Amino acid sequence: MPKQEIKAACRGCHGGCMHILTVEDGRVTRVRPDPDGPLNKGRACIKGMTIIEQMYHPDRLLCPMRRKGERGNGSWERITWDEAYDIIVEKVKYFRDTYGPECIALTTGTGRHHLAQFWRFGNVLGTPNAMSSGALVCLGPRVNAGMFTAGVFAGVDYYGDVKPAGILVWGANPAISGADGELQWFIKDAVKRGTPLIVVDPLPNDLTRNAACWLKVRPGTDGALALGILNVIISEELYDKDFVENWTVGFQELKERVKEHTPDRVSEITWVPGEDILKAARLIASIKPLSLDWGCAIEQTPNSFQTCRAIFMIPALT
Repeated sequence: MPKQEIKAACRGCHGGCMHILTVEDGRVTRVRPDPDGPLNKGRACIKGMTIIEQMYHPDRLLCPMRRKGERGNGSWERITWDEAYDIIVEKVKYFRDTYGPECIALTTGTGRHHLAQFWRFGNVLGTPNAMSSGALVCLGPRVNAGMFTAGVFAGVDYYGDVKPAGILVWGANPAISGADGELQWFIKDAVKRGTPLIVVDPLPNDLTRNAACWLKVRPGTDGALALGILNVIISEELYDKDFVENWTVGFQELKERVKEHTPDRVSEITWVPGEDILKAARLIASIKPLSLDWGCAIEQTPNSFQTCRAIFMIPALT
């Protein structure tokens, strides 16, 4: 078979960077980023460039395997898909008929593209005990907070004609990691353009080195920090008054709620100096348009939903 070059989208993450694959005798021998790829524009991360190693790794599972012998001996045998399905059906029926369907719990990974079918399967099975990391500790709280607060999920429009004038990066490090790997190119481009960054992260990373303001928040206190920033924006009347008057509900209640979250009090909770909270709030309010690039670190805390709502209100009010 002659050597071929085939265009394909990488699925090493939730993104869709385009690559050109060299195929010889039915085997991929080379991967190079596609210069015409709309998301990556000829760039690639290590996940995309090592796809050959993943495809042909000797330990990669390509078919159902059943344990052979005692648990822990490391011995397995190949079985057919029909055999695998029969085993699963037999086990599910046994537990459902013996203990009732609610004794069965379902779990899956992020699963953005099959969650509707996943929840439906649990419903048909008769168990409400179905969970996904995507709905609990990765994206779900941010999406729900956005929908409950403003009817929309907040993200950064890196693709439009109007580029962000500043970016609030909270609980994320999109320059080197994240579910949507192609965003690393866009935020790096923004840094090169001189776009100011306000970064909220306990640890230094690629973005904190270039941040106009870095808030080293105490882990788990993001909600208090968000309320502190809102306190400054509201008390100093830095919010968009026309927008608040015509397009919001509950502003007076929010104003009352954040009164006690002064920079000094929030500093005691978050370990972020009060002057840094003031600086960040004033900088945030001065940037038009401000974009919010937030990550799942803030979702892996006990009060993640309300924390996400508080953070969501910052770009909304400004």
